[in-house]
Amino acid sequence: MEADNNSAERTFYLRRPLPRSLYIHLPFCIRRCPYCDFFSTVGQENFFPQYQKALLSEVRLVGCEVDFLRGRDPEYNGVETVYFGGGTPSLWSSEHIEQLLESIGTFVGIADGCEITLEANPSSLSFRHLSDLRAAGINRLSIGVQATDDNLLRKIGRLHNRAEAEAALKGAEKAGFANIGIDLMIGLPAQTIADIKSSLAWLREYPIQHVSAYSLIIEPDTPFADLYSPGGSLYRELPDPEDERKQWYTLREGLKAFGFEHYEISNFACPGYRSRHNSAYWSGDMYWGLGAGAHSYYRSRNDICPQRRANLNDLSAYAERVERADQISAMGELTEVMDAADIEKEFFLLGLRILDGVDLRNFTERFGHEVPASIRLILEKLVGIQLLIEESSVYRLSLKGEDYGNRVFSEFI
Repeated sequence: MEADNNSAERTFYLRRPLPRSLYIHLPFCIRRCPYCDFFSTVGQENFFPQYQKALLSEVRLVGCEVDFLRGRDPEYNGVETVYFGGGTPSLWSSEHIEQLLESIGTFVGIADGCEITLEANPSSLSFRHLSDLRAAGINRLSIGVQATDDNLLRKIGRLHNRAEAEAALKGAEKAGFANIGIDLMIGLPAQTIADIKSSLAWLREYPIQHVSAYSLIIEPDTPFADLYSPGGSLYRELPDPEDERKQWYTLREGLKAFGFEHYEISNFACPGYRSRHNSAYWSGDMYWGLGAGAHSYYRSRNDICPQRRANLNDLSAYAERVERADQISAMGELTEVMDAADIEKEFFLLGLRILDGVDLRNFTERFGHEVPASIRLILEKLVGIQLLIEESSVYRLSLKGEDYGNRVFSEFI
């Protein structure tokens, strides 16, 4: 007979009810990338002051929840990661960033050694701005390089060129940043293995500690959907699936040869430089999400289990909602009602993205009971078809499982 999962789940989240991670969405761009389907706006600079005011109000709502629950979470010393995502957060002034961090420190708390990341586009990173951001408290950058060939950058509608990416990386190091990540894309129109090898040679010349690598996805309702979907006028420019996999293998093995750890299915880091914020997501930890269109995962004072919520993805409606809200749970709409069984499955769905794997002992520590028989059957099935490797109490993706990750993850949905 399986354990009473609901009571076990309540035990864990009552013991540690406060999230340790906080995300802030800054959805403003100079120009929207034609492949992007994230919530962002263009030409809304006049809304910056009102949006900043709304964010500060939402920080205070989180602070009220922290005050309400702090007595139940004696280990809480403030958030341990803060992440400014977008959009193009590097368009935000250092003064606004500093004001937000001061407010978070006052109302929510910022733990010693907190990782504070800002996403940035190379075209909006002057040395002066980099220096000011560092002084404001940002200690980690995630720079959207995407490609190192100017023709490829033009094809995907990026504002920057290779020289601007190089200047941003050099400027970041000079400004005092010692934790710098970049994004790289594969599967781009007309991209070749030679382009991947060129990017690998290029990145060795710069102070880069982290690489997020991902394939171009043709999302519906984007300009690229018209051009690059089957039947589109430029569809034949995309690499075929076999060539795209070869690009991935070339990039993966090249980064590993340079000393990067392949620690998550799409992420690589020098030792000691894994993204702590994203690792919290993959570990199934709770997080606050602030700003228009931001997503959260937390247990409010009225919840039994943590739930997923999404803020309104309209600037004016979001600002109006903040002004009316009397507690943070009134900000977001519930996007998914989860019970204990859902959360336990998600522990594996997310955790298996990390290539260290999932230790069943960590499951027991978190949920207060052994792994249910239904989940053990899934794990044994995936081991049997060689998508997972079992080592003592740890299950992790095999090399074949890395290629068929979606097949693995679908078992836990």
